[in-house]
Amino acid sequence: MLTAAPAPVASWSWEVSSDADDLTLADACARLHTAADVLASEGLCTPRTLRVSWLRPGEGYSGFASLMDIDPAEEFTPAAMADRVPVGRPAGLPDAEPQALTLAGPGSWTDAQGAEQRAHGLVDATVYLAPWFLEVTVAVRHDIWLRADFSGRPHPRLYRRNAPRLAAALEGVEKALGLETSPGEPTPHGTPDKYGIS
Repeated sequence: MLTAAPAPVASWSWEVSSDADDLTLADACARLHTAADVLASEGLCTPRTLRVSWLRPGEGYSGFASLMDIDPAEEFTPAAMADRVPVGRPAGLPDAEPQALTLAGPGSWTDAQGAEQRAHGLVDATVYLAPWFLEVTVAVRHDIWLRADFSGRPHPRLYRRNAPRLAAALEGVEKALGLETSPGEPTPHGTPDKYGIS
C-alpha cells in the first residue's frame, strides 16, 4: 500500500490571464478537463470526484467545499462539469462563487517487480479561477515519483518505472493547453523541475 504525504510533494501549473476580466467557469472547466484527459490517457487519474471550494465575494474563502461523485456511466464533458458546479453551492451561501475545482480518482502505478497496481489520488488536477486569472495545477503526494522513499531510502527501480510516466503526462498537459509549464515551489521532499522532481 502506498503512503501519501498530507500535502503535495510537488506540483506544476499553467496560467491563463485576461486583461478584460472575461474568463468564465466554462473556460476553467474546459482547461481542467483538458488536463484531466491527459492524465487519464497516461493511466494516472480516472476522475471519479469533483471537489469545489467556495469563496464569498469580498471576503475570500468561505471554509466550505463540495464533493460530488462522477458517474463513470455518464459522459463527463466540460459543459457537464460546468453544469454540476452550481449544484454543489452551499445552501446557506447563495452568493458563494467557485474558487477552485479539483478532479481526483484512481490511477495506476508500477511496483518494483514490474506489476501494475492501482491507487486513489496518485495525481490530481485543480483549476483556480477568477475573471482575470485561471491556473491549472497538477499535484502528486506519493514517493513513487521521487528517487527515494519518504524515509530517505533510494528506490531506483520504483523511480525508473514511474517517473517517466509522470514526465510524459506533464509534457502532455503542457502541449494540450498550449501553455508553458511552471514548476511549483520546493517542498521537504524535493524540487519540481519542468517534467519531474529533482
